[in-house]
Amino acid sequence: MRRVNVRPLVLVASLLAAAPLARAQESELVSGKRALTLEECVGSALRSNPALLAARDQSDAARGRAQQARGALLPQITGSASTLRAEAEARLDLLAGNPVDSPKNRFVETSAGLSLQQSVLSLSLWNNLRSARSSQRSTEAAFRTSQEDVVLSTETAYFNYLKAIHLEEVAHENLKVGEEQLKLAEKRREVGIGVEADLLKARAQNAQDRLGVINAEKDTKLARTALCHVMGISLDSPLVVEDIDPAGAVEAAPRLDIDAALAERPELVDQRHRVRAAEHTLGAAKGERYPNLDFQFNYARRIDAENKRFDVPIRDTTGAVVDIRDFVDEFEAYGRWSASLGLTLPIFRGGSTRGRINETRANLAAEREFLEQAERDARLEIERATLNVAAAAEAISVSREGVVAAEEDLRVSQGSYTHGLVPILNLVTAKAALVEAKNANVSATYDYRISLAELERALGRGASKYAR
Repeated sequence: MRRVNVRPLVLVASLLAAAPLARAQESELVSGKRALTLEECVGSALRSNPALLAARDQSDAARGRAQQARGALLPQITGSASTLRAEAEARLDLLAGNPVDSPKNRFVETSAGLSLQQSVLSLSLWNNLRSARSSQRSTEAAFRTSQEDVVLSTETAYFNYLKAIHLEEVAHENLKVGEEQLKLAEKRREVGIGVEADLLKARAQNAQDRLGVINAEKDTKLARTALCHVMGISLDSPLVVEDIDPAGAVEAAPRLDIDAALAERPELVDQRHRVRAAEHTLGAAKGERYPNLDFQFNYARRIDAENKRFDVPIRDTTGAVVDIRDFVDEFEAYGRWSASLGLTLPIFRGGSTRGRINETRANLAAEREFLEQAERDARLEIERATLNVAAAAEAISVSREGVVAAEEDLRVSQGSYTHGLVPILNLVTAKAALVEAKNANVSATYDYRISLAELERALGRGASKYAR
């Protein structure tokens, strides 16, 4: 029995069930009145992302194509009904050599019928059905792929927004420290123990610090806009998001079972179903060479004679009046049926069948090669994501040590400059080193979360975290 992955179905069902509540809270969530969690941001993206909605529509379309292919193998029943109304104008006829007046006559007849047709044996139709079903499963897997992409995009935008916020805080803190250094340089110059060069350097550094704040504020706005975009909400929404604990412990990387991951990864599931669909399409093309056996049954019934009337008497060839009752059998209702079993054998089609076989065989070879390449790409992506997680975890530890060392260096340089032991260049350099160390620590903290999300995506289980 084929195993069915129900996690994406559970995810979709949970999102649909939560949709009314989410819509009711939408204005509150995007107004900045309270902080959004990562789960809420992902939920909004999965409900509103246009690419995901398009993938779902394509899956529905593939389901419709499978229904059409199945319908071709089921009995085809059609009904028909007709009404015939005839009217003969008055005329002069010759009957037995004698002129006879034939007044206007009217004639009405109603009939109904039923037809049934059933394919008994058709290799082409059966393979078309198998191909359509494989294509349906392929689009379902493509929909899950779109879910994984949307989840990763949302997580990446979420953590980039948090990173931009903290980098902006570092920039503001750096500007504040620089302004204090500028005041110190001005005071030292006023009392005559400072030099003009130190004051100029402090002013130049202050300008650089203000420029850094401007760029950091711009980056924060861009990061917020990117998160709004992937969530499918207005780009100017004043989002507030919940932060993670920057000092939290580094999580252990997920245990890897690459073969299991490759079996569940939706892109590969999609491509495997594409291969199966191509195999069945080739079978359908080959099936056009073989005979088709069809059964057909027809039944038709003429409605009774009550709808037939004659305005004038009917005369025979001698002109004598004929009693209509003598011909009642001709006007009574009656039915007739027929049944047939037909065998169709294709003999010559101008090479079209051979051309279709060659085309589908080449398409099958291409799909198999795409599958092989997709598996290689997936293994490479998992390996790269694993290394990125390990490197990001180490970067957090190293960057924390760098911050501690840079803070101590700035403290020492501050004291030395205050006592006139070193020029302000040492102080500016120490402050720049501290800013760089803090920026590195902020980036490492959130890049690690992004690398974890990328690893989950590479394993094909990023969306399953939100299927509650």
